[in-house]
Amino acid sequence: AGLAVYDTMNNMGYEISTLNLGIAASISGFLCGAGTAGKRMCLPNARFLLQTPKLEDMGLSQVLYGQASDVKIEAEEIMRQREKVYRGLEKHTGRPYEKIRDDLTRDLYLTAPEAIDYGLIDKVLLPLQKDDKDYQKMAADGGKNFGKI
Repeated sequence: AGLAVYDTMNNMGYEISTLNLGIAASISGFLCGAGTAGKRMCLPNARFLLQTPKLEDMGLSQVLYGQASDVKIEAEEIMRQREKVYRGLEKHTGRPYEKIRDDLTRDLYLTAPEAIDYGLIDKVLLPLQKDDKDYQKMAADGGKNFGKI
């Protein structure tokens, strides 16, 4: 279902904004990064968990059984799904394919600032303060990677 959402996002005739409010895990993290560049955001304490597609993501959480040829078919499908996710992350983050493949050999947790560095999002939204002291401190880069809610 996650790649169906991705297909839909890619076929819209308008810009797509994404916002991570808490934790975006697996395909959700991928979809946050698939929004329109400049419109991919999260809150300060949001986290991202990037994972390679697994059996559970395909509705196959039960143990595979049957003939070796059946198991091979399922394994090939998992590899095909992984390839789509890796290529999508390459496209949206600007990171090399090999780096993404290496990063996702294990679960990859990212904080909000790490997600910016990774190229997954563009801005961290900060709560509006009565004075701008805290905002100025966080947005020392001129506000490029931070915005107000």
